[in-house]
Amino acid sequence: MKKIKALLFFIFVVASIAKGQKGIVIKITEDLFTKNKSLRPVSTLSNGGQVGHKGLTLEMGKTPDKIIELKSDFCSVCGESLVSELFFLKAKRQVIEIPPIMPIYAVRRPEEYRQYICQCPTCQHQQLANFPLGVNAPIQYGSSVETLVGYFSVYQYIPFKRLQGLFLNYFLFPFHKEVLVIFLNVPLKNVMEFTKR
Repeated sequence: MKKIKALLFFIFVVASIAKGQKGIVIKITEDLFTKNKSLRPVSTLSNGGQVGHKGLTLEMGKTPDKIIELKSDFCSVCGESLVSELFFLKAKRQVIEIPPIMPIYAVRRPEEYRQYICQCPTCQHQQLANFPLGVNAPIQYGSSVETLVGYFSVYQYIPFKRLQGLFLNYFLFPFHKEVLVIFLNVPLKNVMEFTKR
């Protein structure tokens, strides 16, 4: 990279001198070879942890979910079998992972609302139970999915194409672009109605 900068600089200097523009050459050399200066103000505090600041240290869990015992089957020097030998615990390490995020219907069946009807014995009216508010279709995404789409798109500025990949790869939700647009139009409509008041 330094060689490329130097070569470009040399070509520019030769061309500029040939045109009689020495002032530009000086300005460009300053820009090329000066380090960026930090915009952060100089602190009066010393480097490192500050007195009175409670730090956070990653600590090992007392009851790990899974224990994997690492025992060698043979000696790495001579090749002798170690299967029947007595082993002693030398060290232990733990790895913290984020569990895979699965939609509820992939882990277990989704919540299913069953609407029943019955006839009133007195007036013979067919009484139909109501679905909960917001349950409008035979199958639909829940409010947590809609909220997450809005958060990723509006607050984190993730484009539609990447949102589709994110939900497919991490949440196992296949989305079409049109569905994402609908998800974003609902809160937008609510905000527009709120601002009209």
